[in-house]
Amino acid sequence: MSFGKRIKYLRKAKGLTQEEVARRAGMSLKGMSDIERGVIPDPHLSSLTKIAERGLGIDVSELLSMQLVEMKGFAISDEKRERIRKQIEAEVEAAKKDEVSTEETAEKIMDELIEALT
Repeated sequence: MSFGKRIKYLRKAKGLTQEEVARRAGMSLKGMSDIERGVIPDPHLSSLTKIAERGLGIDVSELLSMQLVEMKGFAISDEKRERIRKQIEAEVEAAKKDEVSTEETAEKIMDELIEALT
């Protein structure tokens, strides 16, 4: 599932409209819509952070970890999921400080995720 589809799924699960999430995240409705529809397939980490944390009320590491786990089709225990979430959270914090691209951050996280699962 793409970032946009994942965000849309989480938004609907929380009973929120695109407008509500966009407003909370401090984004334009068009930007929010473009991400959900896949017009922007690889949103910048700062956008994902705003949408996740301000818009949806979840940690961005949860959004990234859900995306990566689903991409690889892994089934993991709650204990491993928590360990991976903490690793991803640390990677996201480092990326925020260094302003690393979402793609680079995702690659690092994927490497850590694969290592944790093997």
